[in-house]
Amino acid sequence: MERAEKKGLSRPLRRGDFIAVGLILLCCAVVFSWVGIAFLPATEGSFRRVIVNDDYDSLTIPVGSGDECRQTVFMKGTVHGLRIPVAVLDSSTQGIISLLLLGENGELIASSRVETDEVVDRFFQLFLFDNAIDAKEGLRCTLVLTAGPGEGLVAFLKSGDKASGNEDDVAEGYDLSSFLLTENGVRQAGTLALQYVTRYAGKFIYLPYIIFSILLTVFLEYLYFTLFIIRTPLHRVFFISSLFLGTVFLFIIPLRTAPDEYVHIANAYSYSNAVFGVGGDSNSSITVRAGDEMFLASYDFDATDIFAYQEVYEGLFDSAPEGEPVVIQARRAPGTFPPVYFPQTLGVIFARLIGAGKTGLLFMGRFFNLLFYSTIVALAVKIMPFMKPALMITALLPMCLQLSASFSYDAYVISLCFLFIALVLRCVCESGQTSIKDILWLGVTALLLAPAKTVYFPVLLLLFLIPAAKLTGKGFAAARISIFIAAIFLWSAFNLNALRASAGVMKTPQPAVMAVSLLANADNPALDASATLKQGSDEAGAEIRFVGFTTAEEPVYRVRENNEAFQRFTLSYILRHIPQTLLLVARTFWEQGPLWLQGLIGGRLGEIIAIDIEISWIFIIGLVLVLLASSLTDENDSFVLGKRARIFSLGLAALVFSLFFLGCITWTPINYSTVFGVQGRYLLPVLPLLLLAFRGHNLRFTKQVSSGLCFAGASLTALCALNAFLIIIQR
Repeated sequence: MERAEKKGLSRPLRRGDFIAVGLILLCCAVVFSWVGIAFLPATEGSFRRVIVNDDYDSLTIPVGSGDECRQTVFMKGTVHGLRIPVAVLDSSTQGIISLLLLGENGELIASSRVETDEVVDRFFQLFLFDNAIDAKEGLRCTLVLTAGPGEGLVAFLKSGDKASGNEDDVAEGYDLSSFLLTENGVRQAGTLALQYVTRYAGKFIYLPYIIFSILLTVFLEYLYFTLFIIRTPLHRVFFISSLFLGTVFLFIIPLRTAPDEYVHIANAYSYSNAVFGVGGDSNSSITVRAGDEMFLASYDFDATDIFAYQEVYEGLFDSAPEGEPVVIQARRAPGTFPPVYFPQTLGVIFARLIGAGKTGLLFMGRFFNLLFYSTIVALAVKIMPFMKPALMITALLPMCLQLSASFSYDAYVISLCFLFIALVLRCVCESGQTSIKDILWLGVTALLLAPAKTVYFPVLLLLFLIPAAKLTGKGFAAARISIFIAAIFLWSAFNLNALRASAGVMKTPQPAVMAVSLLANADNPALDASATLKQGSDEAGAEIRFVGFTTAEEPVYRVRENNEAFQRFTLSYILRHIPQTLLLVARTFWEQGPLWLQGLIGGRLGEIIAIDIEISWIFIIGLVLVLLASSLTDENDSFVLGKRARIFSLGLAALVFSLFFLGCITWTPINYSTVFGVQGRYLLPVLPLLLLAFRGHNLRFTKQVSSGLCFAGASLTALCALNAFLIIIQR
């Protein structure tokens, strides 16, 4: 025992520890090796291409020994190869198709060879160059196609008499009229059907995967050592686990594909502009450095495959290009509480100070957000008087880590909600009266949380869960009321425009002003009250004034170009169509319930409209079971809140979800069959309250199981990360 204590161990090493360490190593080796053998080879042929000519209604001459087809072409950017549709004319003879790329003086630029038995008749065949061509300024060269040995082995598909091909199918910037085709020296009309391969994966993914596998194995070994042998306090284990797994998600979830990330990037970038003295930003435009023009525009719909990682590898350590700042169009979230973007903005500022390029800037903003989240939640786990494993496992859910490892300010909201819940529960559980320090902590956290996201304001009602007996003396009872009133004023200050919109002058069909008031600062198209007012003023209809429950005359039913009704489920419409509304709600719960569970745990990562990463239900069910088990008592953690307190916590969680649901209903067009915009991740900040309500005396563990549950939760999250990685590289 003395030897163990000198080494800092809480107990001496046992034979079972060596067996466990060996089993972890064996399991990791088996899983990662199987994935590497079964899935990674299929990604080697992944490519991206640009269509140059997609018109192919005729064939070239039969090409065999002594025959050739020549085509002058123009390339720009990086080209790894060409794709040309080949018709196999003689499948009985095995030959070789050769492709040469010659410069203006006849010098060899690149070449490729393909055996005819590898060719699929009349399909695009990839001719991969032996070395990639980097034609930044553009390159005009001659493409030479030959085949042999044998006569008339193959032919190549080309356009007909039109030298320009189909105009709609030609890549922008390529003038096909200058692409001259000759067959055995005779000039021909038309152009070879042609695609340029601008990206080619090859064996690139193996090195990142090996590093990923090794680090994840080391992490799981570390987790076992700290949880079962050293018995490190959970808040320290969480901090390291959150940083490690969060960094994994930071790299795995492609840039600008997390929920509403491009909006959050624009806000953080704009705040960094204010620090650097760059003005001129508005709700729809922003001034950026040269080279940063594209990453603020929208979701990166192309960053959904293996090349997302290749682009990161190539651009992570690039420096910012020189050039004058430019003003671009960018959607922002106006009226948002500024502190929610403090960590991301700090990361952007740091990246700009060191001259990092756009990829480094985005990663730095993501990492600072993750660091903030990990620090605040680690503090919450430390403060939490009981149920620490449940809070740790909740905070390590894949959805939490995706949000915290992005620019999303949900990381701010979730972490402060967890901290506030932990502070209140400490005041409830600790013996004696509440201290001045606790009141100050509660006050600061409440004021930082209240205006962050409107619908989570009810969480502050937890203040009234603290027994009055603990607030006697020193004006603590008055302090609680003062904190709550100050939070109300601060909440109102950052939601005043939305509140005015809900009682303003509109034109029918009425826009979803109630959704604006409920979802101000939320991830919803109803973010901007002024934009909603403008939209309403552009629509035809009689002007009305309404406050709350209006009974205005119902407008004529009309639909937009996308078949979405102008009229929404406003409160007045709901009151006049209660059966239709109840049917809408019932269908929504029936059809979207599983999606909410996926969104809550992290079974649908990314943003569905940009990149929908659907994690295996096996891992999701496993995380649900571990989460529920973590809320139960064991021999070292037997405290349970009273029945009223548990009902109160359940009611607060239900109230928060109801507000979100009501806001989404009032934004739903009346011709929708389900409510628009409800997502399971909205429940993450109040998930600990649901677990508190579930925790009782009826179910309990007879042994201490917290370490095993924490290890299981972190391991399942790691498997979800691996699952997401495989989904992306196989797209």
